[in-house]
Amino acid sequence: MIGRRALRRLIGPVLMAAVGAHAVAQDAAAPPSKAATHPKFVSGPEAEFPDAARAAGEFGKVVISGIIGVDGKLHDATVAVSSRSALLDAAALTAANAAVFEPAHDAQGAAIALPVQVPYDFSNAKSPGKGGGALRYKCDQFVRDYDWWYKTWPADKHDDFYSMVLGYDLAVSALRINSDALAETAKSFDRHWRATVEACRKNQDKLFLDVIAPEGPLLRRLAGG
Repeated sequence: MIGRRALRRLIGPVLMAAVGAHAVAQDAAAPPSKAATHPKFVSGPEAEFPDAARAAGEFGKVVISGIIGVDGKLHDATVAVSSRSALLDAAALTAANAAVFEPAHDAQGAAIALPVQVPYDFSNAKSPGKGGGALRYKCDQFVRDYDWWYKTWPADKHDDFYSMVLGYDLAVSALRINSDALAETAKSFDRHWRATVEACRKNQDKLFLDVIAPEGPLLRRLAGG
């Protein structure tokens, strides 16, 4: 899930992008270059992680595109980037449609409709609280998550959590090996990750950080545990 504070940051200029020739009831969308200020998130529900999706191991990112009108509502909302989970896509779309924004304004201070993209992140390895979900990520959920991921995505597509742990491995390796060895570390990491899935399958009551080795202790310290 993405929190309200994060949504306020992410709705800023970096994520403003044209999404085609849509129209809003009040006005046609202005090109982003006409905006002196960009929309700001005001209120609305967080995207709820559906229990059925969690139980099925479904996770990932969804990007909703649409137009924030002069009324502060999102119009013509569609799924621009799918998580490949119908449940997660629907949860993100529901949250986006219920959100209220302060509209963009032009240089004269008039409210204008503006195309935007709004990201949502559904992850069992990220959650509120000290250390986030990584400190509480159990092997049974990790196995469900990556069984689903490997069935759903091509072999060269990786999620943020995978990439984060790989980044730690590369950072540690860079201190003691050369660039050729670093490339080999990146190649071998996928075998290591899949082996961790199988190790967790045999120890589903354990925490992920207690099974992945040798990264577990380092990741726990970095997460504040």
